[in-house]
Amino acid sequence: MSRHQSIYSPLSCLQAICSLHTTKNLLVQRSRYLSSLIMSRGYKLIFCWVPSHVGIQGNEQADWAAAAALAKDVTPFDVPYQDLKSILRRNINNKWQDFWDNQVNNKLHLVKPSVGYPSLHSSNRLHDVLSCRLRVGHTFLTHGFLLRGEEPPECVHCGVQMSVTHILISCPLHERHRRKHFSYFYRRFLPLHPALLLGDEPLVPFKKVCEFFRDTGLLRDI
Repeated sequence: MSRHQSIYSPLSCLQAICSLHTTKNLLVQRSRYLSSLIMSRGYKLIFCWVPSHVGIQGNEQADWAAAAALAKDVTPFDVPYQDLKSILRRNINNKWQDFWDNQVNNKLHLVKPSVGYPSLHSSNRLHDVLSCRLRVGHTFLTHGFLLRGEEPPECVHCGVQMSVTHILISCPLHERHRRKHFSYFYRRFLPLHPALLLGDEPLVPFKKVCEFFRDTGLLRDI
């Protein structure tokens, strides 16, 4: 028997087998063990990278066989949990996003249409609290009536129900403060939108939003 053995494999498998880092993947561990065992018996191993199916005769037959296997009964075999984590995470996120897409009446959906938990980069605890309250649309000013057992408050200037969006975007009473603190939008003729002020990637620093509420005299009511 020839003392030279060639093993053909995709690049990702070769990188995992030849890596110097430890791994919990049982298939990689088994491959490394068998490789060491073969070489200890005097064989010379040659690992060859197969770039997809490019230029390999019988590619169509292989694809057909793989597709035909889908119609057959599943053969149980051990799969390392690491191989399933990314698939499960992706499917869970897709279902979560599908559910969230239907929550069009949710105030947070207006500023955060995509699911996920980006880390807060602020080291200012007060700013973090204010940001969360404004993003979900629940502040002492707009929802304190629930604790007091009263009717929802109305804007004294416009006569509509008070909301974070109304204060930030719509109420003419605060237009002067908007132009002062959100001048970025006015200089570029951009429409004001809650997602552009309170979203994950706002166009102005949150400090500007806090300064806006401070100048309107409403900061303490958030």
